[in-house]
Amino acid sequence: MPDFDLDMIATAMDDSQMEAYLNPASGGVYFGAYGEVLGDDGEVLEEIPDDWLEIPGTPSRVAYLEMEDFAELVSVDRLREKLLRALEGRGPFRRFRDVVHNDPTEIGRIWSRYRDARAQLRSAEWLGEESLLTGADLERTTSGIRATINALSALVQSWPPADE
Repeated sequence: MPDFDLDMIATAMDDSQMEAYLNPASGGVYFGAYGEVLGDDGEVLEEIPDDWLEIPGTPSRVAYLEMEDFAELVSVDRLREKLLRALEGRGPFRRFRDVVHNDPTEIGRIWSRYRDARAQLRSAEWLGEESLLTGADLERTTSGIRATINALSALVQSWPPADE
């Protein structure tokens, strides 16, 4: 079984501007745009191999719900309310990002790790749906990622640290 790069697959899923494909034999991720995909040599492929899988994009609703889940975990009322307000109306992604990254407690670092772990979990689950990651490998991978998400969730619920 190839070694799949969950971070690269997650990047492909989260990039709505690019097309992305997974070579299931090698685990390689290939990006393209406007119907052109670059191969290993950096040249445009004449055609995409039949056995390659198009990596699906992450629906914006899923990303929105992840931000909402994170905001609801925040124990500091003022910050939680700011995050939830940022999700209202137009431009919630930018406003949410501005709040987490401009907060003096630096909760943005935790948000980035939380978001990345959730993206890795989506990647692993997709590999499972495609039967590329199965059985004990799938269980070990997803349980490890879930443990990270749970640890980050606990950290957010107790944020900020007592010394801040």
